[in-house]
Amino acid sequence: MNDSEAKNLLPDYFEDNLSPEISGQIEERLAASESLREELEYLRRIQTLVAAKPGVASPDLWGGISARIDREEPDCVLSQFEWLGKRLVPLLAVAAVVVFAIIGSIDTTDTRLTLEDYLKSEFEGSEVAMLSNVELSQDDVLYLLYSR
Repeated sequence: MNDSEAKNLLPDYFEDNLSPEISGQIEERLAASESLREELEYLRRIQTLVAAKPGVASPDLWGGISARIDREEPDCVLSQFEWLGKRLVPLLAVAAVVVFAIIGSIDTTDTRLTLEDYLKSEFEGSEVAMLSNVELSQDDVLYLLYSR
């Protein structure tokens, strides 16, 4: 067994959880290695410190925690939403600018061909003037289109 293997088994050796054969091998390594003896001493000190730890919390523990919570409590509920003015309002302003830019760039002119445009392309000037001033039904428009 080398020092690394023995070091990994030291906690079990310290708690007497190893077989007599393995414990004997660790004792041999302890006799030969100063660093293993220091590690074992370190484990003993930790156990002593843990055993000396009080089992009951300090009687004024809750009083100190309560006082700290009271000191950190905000005066106003609205101050908890401070991020609203710092982050959300500028974000909404940027979104509004983007929406207005998009709406402003929309072309609102109607690009569909009107009846008057069609008539100008198919008929002569006097016919267009005559047809533009007359109210035609859908059937009349279809008749004119098919008669051409």
